[in-house]
Amino acid sequence: MKLKQTIAALAGAALLAAMPMSAYTYTAFAETDAFYTGSDASGQVETFTSGDYTYSLLTGKEDASQQAACLESCTSTEENLVIPETIDGYEVVALGDNTFMDNTTAKTITIPSTVIGTGLYTFFGCTGVTEYIVDPDNEYYEAVDGILYAEDQTYLVQYPIGKNPTEFTVPDKVYDIGNSAFAECKSLKTVTIPDSVKQIGVWAFAGCTALTSVTLPSTMTKIEDFCFAYDTAITEFNIPDTIQTICAGAFAGCKGMTAFKIPTACTTIEQAAFAGTSLESITVPETVTEIGFSALGYDLDENNQFVANPDFTIYSTAGSAAARYSIDSENDNHFTFVQ
Repeated sequence: MKLKQTIAALAGAALLAAMPMSAYTYTAFAETDAFYTGSDASGQVETFTSGDYTYSLLTGKEDASQQAACLESCTSTEENLVIPETIDGYEVVALGDNTFMDNTTAKTITIPSTVIGTGLYTFFGCTGVTEYIVDPDNEYYEAVDGILYAEDQTYLVQYPIGKNPTEFTVPDKVYDIGNSAFAECKSLKTVTIPDSVKQIGVWAFAGCTALTSVTLPSTMTKIEDFCFAYDTAITEFNIPDTIQTICAGAFAGCKGMTAFKIPTACTTIEQAAFAGTSLESITVPETVTEIGFSALGYDLDENNQFVANPDFTIYSTAGSAAARYSIDSENDNHFTFVQ
């Protein structure tokens, strides 16, 4: 996937280990994990192919003789894609991390009553989908206006990117915006996030290149990995004072960013958090005790190699983590430090 590959290059090799891209690692929604196990002692999963699907088998935790299927990948080019209830006689209960990743032909995706779990990036890159449809007998998922929800509409799982919205207001009852929920929604200019939201998943708004501003609610304490990466039109992020952790690659590649205020509650800025922005300086409060490699003052050269901006300035307190980061011979950091 182009967006993911680009950001992965920006973030560096160490971050690749944190991004599950293989069907060999099964990670589905919590409900599935409560009832099934999907890997052997080595953590590996055997896969099978049937028609357009590759799937793995899950084993019931209470009854080892009970087996069900997790769809790991799909090659179908159908515009109106209907996920089967069974495959090779096994009930389909889960969709894996990458099942429909980069499926650009589907216009609608119908989820059967049997599915109780989805993976980390199940619908990442489904840019043509205008509507998610859920069987009314499904007890775990539902669709409202084509948007996929779970947990009685408190968890926004996936927005149908093909609707090409310019603005969206997250419903007040939503407390969790899922991983990659709006990723690559290139038409989205504004999004309103209510105070009910406590968590926004990894990659949730990555690649939303038309997004111009974001205001996060004070109910949040963390900005997850790559959450706003490559949102190139954004010049201003309104970050609440409650944010304690800015995770890896959170704002990587946000070329429009020329200023950013790190909250005083923040203690951790992880690897490549601001790599590839247009920031020329930043003020880091002394509350920050951990700064990851390439988090501040770094960009990529033409060979996709990290390069430090020698003119980058860091303002902070003498003896702070920011002061140590500014002159870090191990990582060849030589930024201007101003007390």
